[in-house]
Amino acid sequence: EVIQTLDKYFRLHNSDVTTKSLILNSLMKLTNYITSTNSQQAIEKAIEPYRHSMNLELQQRSNEYQVLMHNSTYDNLRKELLVKMPIVDEESYRRKKDNVLNSTLNSPTNQNTNTGDLMEDMLGLSMNTSNNNNNNNNNNNNNNN
Repeated sequence: EVIQTLDKYFRLHNSDVTTKSLILNSLMKLTNYITSTNSQQAIEKAIEPYRHSMNLELQQRSNEYQVLMHNSTYDNLRKELLVKMPIVDEESYRRKKDNVLNSTLNSPTNQNTNTGDLMEDMLGLSMNTSNNNNNNNNNNNNNNN
């Protein structure tokens, strides 16, 4: 019943790519929980048309999922790939991120480095506006001569 409902919404003409991607993922996750042969065949039948989809995201996912379903060597991998994702606690994530940033910026190797030097190192950009202004003034003076 769940598979037929998902398949119905999968085939609706007004379902956008995001909805179809979520349904495709849901169908694949169901392969871990619904193991009857008929259900597996219904899932394969629902996924099959998207193997040749004009949308590359749907095409890629459906082909990858077909390989996972048909190759028995991937059975254990499929189960691990399609387990329920843990709920992310955003507050603890922010705290950990801030701690990592603070420890990185306060490490002994970074104590003599300012943000401008980091940006220049990472992006090849200079954040030092006084040097840029001096260079621009020198260029303007050279152009006037």
